[in-house]
Amino acid sequence: SAITLNGLLFGSLHMSVANMPALTLMGAYMAYIVWKSGSIYQSALVHFINNALAVLLIYYSTEKLIDEEKFTAIIEHPLCLCIAFVYIIFSLISIKNCKRESVDA
Repeated sequence: SAITLNGLLFGSLHMSVANMPALTLMGAYMAYIVWKSGSIYQSALVHFINNALAVLLIYYSTEKLIDEEKFTAIIEHPLCLCIAFVYIIFSLISIKNCKRESVDA
């Protein structure tokens, strides 16, 4: 389907074999949001939030000289996990509340 193809393209265009499975799922998820909502804006917001979190984690792991052990502790910190949980719940509620108009062909 188009959602699967979009996910594969999203994953492959990032040119990272190690991250391709996660990126493919992210691309498929964002394509599903576009399909379900009929708008690209919610998908763009998901992409922005994902990239912002990645940039913040990279920044704090390099600029603040956090070693790998502390970096893992930050990711596994209850506050970080709660933010991720709220983000997932918000995304699911947003998708559920989207009204997809049927297209008459």
